[in-house]
Amino acid sequence: MQAAGIFFLGRLLKGARLAGKADNIDNAANAADDAVDVLKPQGGAYSNMTDDEYRELGRFIWQTYVPKRGQAGTVQGELLRANEKLRDESQRNGNINWDEGHEILAHYLLETLTAATVLAEEAKAQLRLDIQRILDFENPYTKDDLFDRIERSLLDWCAAHPEPVPRDHDPNLHR
Repeated sequence: MQAAGIFFLGRLLKGARLAGKADNIDNAANAADDAVDVLKPQGGAYSNMTDDEYRELGRFIWQTYVPKRGQAGTVQGELLRANEKLRDESQRNGNINWDEGHEILAHYLLETLTAATVLAEEAKAQLRLDIQRILDFENPYTKDDLFDRIERSLLDWCAAHPEPVPRDHDPNLHR
């Protein structure tokens, strides 16, 4: 598989204004039911999804669970939002606006994804390295490969959790 061509969801989402977001978790659950074919694993492993299935799942999560502003009300939405916030800050801003909020987002990704049984230990080890690199904010990582790996891991988590998983608003997060 070609890493550069596989994951471009982040680049597609930059600057995009996507309509049709569910206005609450109940509507999001109905949308998730409608998209169940996209979320089904092939051969019992989510990592066997095709590139197109990953892209479709990413679009679905972005359109359904990620609000135009502020934190997502679901774990699925917040995982994708966190990765894209970190990608944007690094690539577009060179981490010039880095603050505690970015650290919260990075740790949220790490804690949520490494606590899950969905990811293999090898994927968790890579995720730890990737998040550690992001946290080196004085040396911004501006390539896509690292963020694309995180995206694939979070989409595997989302595929394993097709129903919306509610999350509480973090009062310390202002990003």
